[in-house]
Amino acid sequence: MSHTFVSQGVEVMSVTLALGAIIVLLAFFAKRFNLNKFSTQRGFQVLSQQSIGPREKILLLNFSGKNLLVGIVPGAITLLSETELSHSDKKEAFSYVLKKEQVG
Repeated sequence: MSHTFVSQGVEVMSVTLALGAIIVLLAFFAKRFNLNKFSTQRGFQVLSQQSIGPREKILLLNFSGKNLLVGIVPGAITLLSETELSHSDKKEAFSYVLKKEQVG
């Protein structure tokens, strides 16, 4: 009787370790391949981005129906402009906002 109890314990432990390994692998692949897109797109969407240096970039975001031009540098995020756009082409929208900000 104690022999079957021990073998059942080993079997339960093996299944538990296998499930744990599967969960760890799924989490790794979800992070590696950015499968958490649903959680990152709650309320905002990156329409376009442009690198302006090795660690600096400008992003055009759509957040709550508003288009925001944001500058990102190490240690800071700055709102450069807030615009209403009806452009469907993302590259056109990005260049439109940049030209508008340079003129105005």
